[in-house]
Amino acid sequence: FTPVVPWVPLVGVLGIVLQYWMDKYMLLRKYRRPEIPANANLVMFSLKFIKYFAPLGLTISAWLFLTPSYREKGLTMVFMQLSLAVAAAFSFAMPLRIWAKCLLGCCGEPVKTDDTDYYTAQYMWSKEMKYHKDQFIYKKLPDSVNPEYLKPEQSAAIMIDDVKA
Repeated sequence: FTPVVPWVPLVGVLGIVLQYWMDKYMLLRKYRRPEIPANANLVMFSLKFIKYFAPLGLTISAWLFLTPSYREKGLTMVFMQLSLAVAAAFSFAMPLRIWAKCLLGCCGEPVKTDDTDYYTAQYMWSKEMKYHKDQFIYKKLPDSVNPEYLKPEQSAAIMIDDVKA
């Protein structure tokens, strides 16, 4: 569009600059960590949502965008009904574990669900994910009183004198 309207690239650059500053402001001032951290329940909900609604959305969008290019509009309705039947059969008949392998297969091997206790799991979390290091009272305590990694044989209780100091 530059030969026709020479100032349009300036609008684009202005839009990018405004988007940058708005994102920076929102990220640093307004956004925060979620109250409930993401876990396996969120993953399962997302996977089920994709399993049931992706084939339906693909079928409806194909029908919606292809209908204007067909001369016989009734033929597109037949194709949409056939496509909906196939999509429903795959969505409702195929087990979720097969969907998971197809959709999440590129992400590596599945997570092992062994009985990992807190003392082992704490090494996988960042400092901000640990309550005793992120809570506003505890995070001001020195590491000698509030260590980052807790041990089962060592008491993690904090005395009132430690907090007052």
